[in-house]
This record gives sequence, structure tokens and C-alpha cells, in this order.
Amino acid sequence: MTGSDPTPEELAALHAAEIAYIGQARGFIVEARRRPKQAVAVAEAIVALEAAMGQQGIKAAALRQNYSMALRACDKNDLADKWQIAALEEFSRYPALKFRASMLAHSVADSCFQTERYTEAESWASRSITEAIMANHGCGWLADTWRIYGQALQMYNEGPEVEERLREAVRLWKTMKEPDPRRSMYAFAGLAMFLRGAKKYAESEAAFEDAIEFSRSFPAHAKAYHDIAVAQLNRYRSRN
Repeated sequence: MTGSDPTPEELAALHAAEIAYIGQARGFIVEARRRPKQAVAVAEAIVALEAAMGQQGIKAAALRQNYSMALRACDKNDLADKWQIAALEEFSRYPALKFRASMLAHSVADSCFQTERYTEAESWASRSITEAIMANHGCGWLADTWRIYGQALQMYNEGPEVEERLREAVRLWKTMKEPDPRRSMYAFAGLAMFLRGAKKYAESEAAFEDAIEFSRSFPAHAKAYHDIAVAQLNRYRSRN
């Protein structure tokens, strides 16, 4: 149920507390990546710290939001999903914080998709989109959310809804000033390959050409994504 927004004082306290949470989470992430064999111990420290704080409400949600990223670095994705779901349900209660709920729902959807839980991925992607609409807030993750929303459905349904969702993902990526090269190309290539599978060969080729043109502006370190799109198009043309 949506309630009244937190007071300005509560929001100020949230932002102040989050500065500490972000710093602590980054420290945990660095430690887990630097010493992978200690990841279990790092995760245990995160859980113990969260339990010791014993918080409820939006500050607890912010803590779980940030610490969940450290849990993912420790390969504790099930617990990270659980914490993110708890946090997004808390944030979803407040209009001013629905953008956070949308962001977290995207993260859970991405986690589900990567672990081949496609029905859950589609559900959480839908939730992310719904929360973003209610937030009326610029949500930069929505392009990738629509891609997950489409590709998760594609795993068990090859209907026209897949194309519609992937086209929306591509449309949103085109509106972004600094698109993520890897994730944006998931959407562009995903659309092109879906169209090819649907025997819409001309549209598929056009989608690959669109991907090639879009990826020309990628920074030098991401040039490989452009080259992959060119190679894919050439390979498909050679088969025709």
C-alpha cells in the first residue's frame, strides 16, 4: 500500500546514513574481489553487521540495498535477492522512493535472468516498469529492464510481445547519452536475432545495421561490441 512520503527530515537522515552504507559496501566489495577465498567470511561480516543494526523502515531498506551489492560480490545472490526484495517493498510504499523500488526490481530481474529463472525474471521486470511509471522519474535502467522483460518471455513464448518489448528496449537505449555498451548490445542483437528466428529477414538485417550504427559511438575500450555486430551481420548475409 502506498503511503505518505517521508518527511524532509526523514529523507535527510536517509541520505546521511546512506553515505556510510555506500562506503561500507564498497569496502566489502573490494575485499571480496581482492581476496576471493575470504568471500564467505566477508559475507558473514555483512550479515552480522546488518543484524546488529536492527533497523526497520527506509534506513534499513537503504542498508540492505547497498549491502546487497556486496553480497553479490561474495556470490551470495540468493540472500542478495532476498534483501533487495525486502528493500523494494519498503521503498514502494512511498511515491518519492518508488524509483528505488524500480531499480531494485530490475536488479532482481537481472539476477533471475542470469540464473535461468525466466518466469521470475519477467515478473520482476514487469514490477520494475510499473514502479518506474508510478515514480514519474528518469530511470536509466529501464532500457535493460525492457530487454529482460522481452528475452525472459522469449524463453517460453515466441509471440509478437517479445518483439514489442525488445523494440522498446532499443528505443530507450537510443535516448541515453552514455549507454552501457554490453547491455545495450544485448537488446540490439537480441531484437535482430529474434526477428531472424521469426523469418523476418529484412527486418533482422535492418536491426543488425541499426546495432552497428548505434555502436559506432562506443568508447575505444568497447569497440569489440561494434566488431561483433559487424561479424554477426556478415555471417548471416553469407548464409543467404
